This record gives sequence, structure tokens and C-alpha cells, in this order.
Amino acid sequence: MEFRKIENIYDLKCPKCGGNAGYAWKCRDCQYEFPYIPKNLQSYKSQEEIRKYRIEERACPNCKSVETFPLSVKKSQ
Repeated sequence: MEFRKIENIYDLKCPKCGGNAGYAWKCRDCQYEFPYIPKNLQSYKSQEEIRKYRIEERACPNCKSVETFPLSVKKSQ
């Protein structure tokens, strides 16, 4: 399997369904793994709005915890 560097995830689509691609995230509290699809932040007016949005959007959809983190991708040899 070959991996390629992603320059702009906003334009990346799933080859099977055509949906937006995202990152894999995991919740520290309930161990739930979920997709995180970032949104374009150009519509936000202030840094405070962006900060609040970033915290809320990365909350676990299973238990609503904000103790989440991105998963790394293992590189094949």
C-alpha cells in the first residue's frame, strides 16, 4: 500500500462514496474512534469564534467528551 502526502484535505473525496475525507480521531474517555472532517474557517469573524468551534467540533460523538486526539497512520514497508 502506498501513502501520499495530503496538501489540502478540504478537496479530498472518498473514492468509493464521493463524500468528504477526514482524519481519524479517538476519545480518551470511551475509546470510541470517529472521523473528524475539518470545515473551512473563513466564515468565522474572530479568533475566539474559531477557538470555540475547534473545541466543539472535535468532541466525541459517542460520549461528548473533549478529551480526543488524532490517530496516526502506520506507514507500510
